[in-house]
Amino acid sequence: MAKIKTTIEIDCDPWTGMGRQANHFEAICKNILKCEYYEPISRCFGNWEWKVEYESKEQQQQVKEFLTDLYNKGLCRYASW
Repeated sequence: MAKIKTTIEIDCDPWTGMGRQANHFEAICKNILKCEYYEPISRCFGNWEWKVEYESKEQQQQVKEFLTDLYNKGLCRYASW
């Protein structure tokens, strides 16, 4: 099966105590992608972006649910997968 290549963006307000982008992506790497954390390809103010390769649609769905939960809890101000 071909890997699904895309990007993940996580935007946190740099002026508040909201969760940090690296911590959120590290959790995605450890718990969903099953890989070591790696550096983003872009850090633009509070918006960080990583290239990712999903092994399956299930992984992509898990990331979607994780990021949606972060947003709903107010731990990030924007996320895309």
